[in-house]
Amino acid sequence: MGKIDKLLAGILIIVVLIVLTLGSVRLIHDIVPVVPADEINYGVTFSPRYATYLQLDWKQAYQTVLTDLKVKHLRLMAYWGEIEPLEGQYDFTNLDYQMNEATKNGADVILAVGRKVPRWPECFDPTWLTIDEEKNNQALLKAIEATVTRYKDSKALAMWQVENEPFFKFGECPSISRETVEAEIKLVKALDPSHPVVTTDSGEWGYFDKLKGLSDKLGISLYRQVNHVILGGLDYAFPAFLYHLKIDLLGWSSEKTIVTEMQSEPWLRTGLMDASVNEQLKVFNIRNFNDNLTYLKTAGFKEVYFWGVEWWLYLKQDGHPEIWEAAKNLFTSKIVKSGSLEAF
Repeated sequence: MGKIDKLLAGILIIVVLIVLTLGSVRLIHDIVPVVPADEINYGVTFSPRYATYLQLDWKQAYQTVLTDLKVKHLRLMAYWGEIEPLEGQYDFTNLDYQMNEATKNGADVILAVGRKVPRWPECFDPTWLTIDEEKNNQALLKAIEATVTRYKDSKALAMWQVENEPFFKFGECPSISRETVEAEIKLVKALDPSHPVVTTDSGEWGYFDKLKGLSDKLGISLYRQVNHVILGGLDYAFPAFLYHLKIDLLGWSSEKTIVTEMQSEPWLRTGLMDASVNEQLKVFNIRNFNDNLTYLKTAGFKEVYFWGVEWWLYLKQDGHPEIWEAAKNLFTSKIVKSGSLEAF
C-alpha cells in the first residue's frame, strides 16, 4: 500500500469521525450503493471461558446453542494456555468436545489458532512462557502444528483463523509482527492445504493492507453501539458503503470479506458482571439487536458471526429471553419478532 492510499484511508477515517461528531452518520447511508446479500449465513462465536465468566455451565451452554438455537456455523478458539498447560504436553479435552459436538449437530467451524484469539484479554499465554520471545514464537508454532494436525480432518472444520486482529492494538498482548503471522499461516497452509485461512482486523479502525497477501479471506468486526473512553456512549454505526469502500481501498474485496465479530452484546467500560442486568440492557437490548439485523440485510456481507451468544443465554436464564428468542427465530428461519421493551 502506497503513501497516497494510506493518506486516503486516513482521510476516510477522519471524515467518518467528523460525521459521527455531527451525529448525522445515518443520513449518508445510501450515498454509495451496496448490493444486499441474497442470503446471509449467520453463525456465532462461542467461548467456554466467557460462558464460565457469566457463571454458566459452559458445556450445557454450548449444547443449548447447538440444539435450541440450532446454530450451524461456529467460530471456536484453541486457547494456547489451555491446550498446552505444560510445555510440550497437550490437552485437547475441551476442544475435542466442542469439535465432536459440532460434528454431531451438523455445524461447521472456523477454528482460531495463535497467541491472540477472541475474548479478553485476547492473549492466552501458557504460564511457562519465558522472556525469550524467539523461543516463545517457536513454541507457538509447535502448538499450532499440534492443533492443525489434530483437527485438519475433522468433518466440522470449515476454515482456520490465524490470530485475531493481530495488528490492532487491543487487549493485554505483546506486539505481533507480520513475520510471525506470516510464519503461522505458512505452517497452517503447509499442514492443511484443503481449508482456507482467514485473518481479522477491526472493521472500524483497522488498516487491512497489513493483512493483504497473508490469508485467503479477511474477517472484520462490525460494531454499532460503543462506550468511548472520552465521548461516552455512542451509536457510531458506519454506513455500509464505508466498510466496502475501505475494504476495496485497502487491497481486499467484499466478496472475500466476512463479519467475524458482529456486536450483539453491550460494550461497557467495566466487566459485564460488574454491572446489573438492567444497566446492561440500557446499553444493548432487543431493539439494538433487531436494528442490527435490519442493517445486516442491506450491508452486503454474506457471512456473519454474532458476538455475544453466551450473554443471550445469561439473559434468558435471568428472565430476559427476548434476544435469545429473536436469534432462535433467525437461526430456524422464522420471522424475527420485534419483542417487548417493557422489561427494560
